[in-house]
Amino acid sequence: MDVFEKRIMRRKRPVLSDTLDFTDVSQQLYREHGLLTSDMFAEIEEEPTDFGKMFKFLQLVAQRKHDSFEPMRQILVELGHKWLADEMRADVMAERGDLEIEEYVYREAGSLVHQHFGGSKRVSEVDKKEFQMLIARRYQAAKEACHSQLYTEQRKLAAVMEEKRQLNRKLKHMLEKLTTFQRVQKARLTGLAHDLDTPSDLIRGDNDPDCSKVDYSGQLEETLEAMLATVSSLLLQKENMSDERRRCIQLLDVPPAVAGHMDVVLEDALERATHDIVKSKRDAKLSDRLAQALESRMRQLTVDADRRLMGMEQETQRTKSELRRAEEKARKLEAELVTTQQRAGETEDELQRWRVRCDLLEKSRRLGYYHPGWYDKLYDVTGIPYDRKKADSPRYVSLHDFARPPAERKATWATTRGSRGARGGQKKQRPSTADSRRSTASTTAATRRSFTYNSSSNCGV
Repeated sequence: MDVFEKRIMRRKRPVLSDTLDFTDVSQQLYREHGLLTSDMFAEIEEEPTDFGKMFKFLQLVAQRKHDSFEPMRQILVELGHKWLADEMRADVMAERGDLEIEEYVYREAGSLVHQHFGGSKRVSEVDKKEFQMLIARRYQAAKEACHSQLYTEQRKLAAVMEEKRQLNRKLKHMLEKLTTFQRVQKARLTGLAHDLDTPSDLIRGDNDPDCSKVDYSGQLEETLEAMLATVSSLLLQKENMSDERRRCIQLLDVPPAVAGHMDVVLEDALERATHDIVKSKRDAKLSDRLAQALESRMRQLTVDADRRLMGMEQETQRTKSELRRAEEKARKLEAELVTTQQRAGETEDELQRWRVRCDLLEKSRRLGYYHPGWYDKLYDVTGIPYDRKKADSPRYVSLHDFARPPAERKATWATTRGSRGARGGQKKQRPSTADSRRSTASTTAATRRSFTYNSSSNCGV
């Protein structure tokens, strides 16, 4: 295998790997042509895929010193890939320069190169000539392979057509023989029928009593031949019937004493066989009806199963949607729970503040006097103008005044300031201790009722 054949083998390696396989039958064929050896087999089997095994096999074949190109082409021809073998041969001829390139192929390659690289300044004229020659070689090689394949297919077609013509000739000859035989037999039977004596002839008497009108030797010979043929056919029929009788006796297991009455035995057997046939047909019809019923039942069950499956799928979708809604509701409830917990915490803080305020209120009740500086900050009493009554505000204000609305408190304080100015600086009488305690108790109760109402409102009750 020379350099050109190795080059073509290396170039055709992918298509050969895709076309051929490495099965047991193919391995035997490779061994017969001397391409596969035992030392190569171990290395090929290391590949995991069939394509990889075939590719490795072609690599090892290309590395051999012996000629592997022609055996590979013979293998391709035997496996029905003659087109690939012809293409490889044409490629080798093109590589060696033995392939004669036709003028129109060379011009077509030049026009193709000019179409793609004519306006390119990066490709020189020498490169364009090489491209043209390379494309022309490929075109000419493909043309040669195509012509070879076409010639092969034409020869196969001609062989098939010739075989068909030979078969038609044989059929025509057989048809002529059959037609001739039928025509001869028909004429012979017609002649024999005309030569026979009819009952009317026998009744009228002999037409040739002197035996001088007709030569009976030929008729006798024909009659004897017809009789012999008839007797031969009758003897053959008798032998066939005897054979049939013996087989019937064996099949029916008839004893020798009853063998002489085969007509009765055969009649009984025929009746039983007819009964069995009728029963078999009836059973077959019943089986067919049962099979049809079973098939219809299976079809109905299939439809019901599909319907149930569809219902289950719809139920599943509905359950999933309900689950999503439940999850959404749970998330909302969790959010509301978090909000409620926050409100509860705020309410707890408010409750703590009110407890502190109640403690301070109780402390002020025990002390029995009112200090506007921390009392108003504690209870947020509004509407009292402390800046105007720093000098003239009463030293003691009843706690009942702070349990009333702000408008009434303002009116009361205005009346108090007016009466004080009318009295002209008279000294205000200080209430008694019992009155102060009753006033403080009533104010504390009113404040607690207001706190209880506000706490209930904040907790959502």
